[in-house]
Amino acid sequence: MIKVLGEIELPEILYKYRDWNSKYHRQLIEKQIAYFASPGTFNDPFDCKIPIRYDINSEQHLEDIYSDIIKATPENVSEKKIRELSKRWVQKGPISPDSFKKNDQEYFNDLNKRMGVFSISEKNNDILMWGHYSNSHTGFCVGFDTAELLKTEGVDYIGKVEYFQEFPVIIPDRNLESQFKKQIFSKWNKWQYENEFRLTKNHIKNRKIKIPKTAFKEVILGFQMPEKQRAKLIKLVRRNFPEILIYEALPNEEKFNIEIKEIE
Repeated sequence: MIKVLGEIELPEILYKYRDWNSKYHRQLIEKQIAYFASPGTFNDPFDCKIPIRYDINSEQHLEDIYSDIIKATPENVSEKKIRELSKRWVQKGPISPDSFKKNDQEYFNDLNKRMGVFSISEKNNDILMWGHYSNSHTGFCVGFDTAELLKTEGVDYIGKVEYFQEFPVIIPDRNLESQFKKQIFSKWNKWQYENEFRLTKNHIKNRKIKIPKTAFKEVILGFQMPEKQRAKLIKLVRRNFPEILIYEALPNEEKFNIEIKEIE
C-alpha cells in the first residue's frame, strides 16, 4: 500500500490530463501504464529544485547528519571514528557550508535519475489544465478511484503539493522523510490552481508502472477532440473498462467555466 505523506485528506477521485496524440499518454487507457517522469523534465524550473540550506546549519547539526550517513553504511566503524570522519567532512566534505551550491547541483542531478513522479489533480474542469496538458482541449482526462489507486504496486508515496510565495526553507534534516516532503511537494503559488497531488517512486528502475484496472473510475473527453479520435477512445474505454462512465468537458455558454457532462 502506498504511504500517505502528512495528515492530508485525499479526494475520492484524482484526475490525470492526457494528450491523445502521444502514444505514451494513450498507454494509460490501452495498457493501464502510467509514466513516472523525472523532475528534470518538468516545465517549472524550480520544481523539486528548491535549494537545501546547508549554509545555515550549525557545524554540530552537520556532524550529526554525517554520522547518520556513515552509520548507514555496511562498514563496521567505531563511534570515535564516526565522529572523527564527521568533523572532517564538515570542514572539507562535499556538504560543507562553503560548498552547498555545488552539492545541490549534484543532488539534483542524482534526483533526476532516481526519482519518478506522477502528477494528478483533484480538479477535472480546469480551463488551463485542459489547455496545457490535454493539447488545447483535444485530449482526455482519466479519473482514478483514489482508494484503488493506492493499491498500485511499486509506488512509495502519495502527497499533496504545498504552494509558496517564497522558497520554503529546507534544512538538512535527520528526519529524511520531512526533508523529502518539502523538496518534492513544494511549488510556487502561481501553480496553486492545479490543486496537485503526486505519486512518487524513489530509486526508480522502470518509469512505466502498471495501474490496477479497478482504479479507473471515469474518462472525460476534451470538447475539441477530433471525431475519429473520440470514437476510438470511446471504443477502447468501453472494451477495457465496461463499467466506468464516459463524460465530455464542454464550455459553459454564459461564463468562463467548463462543465462535465455524461455521454449518453
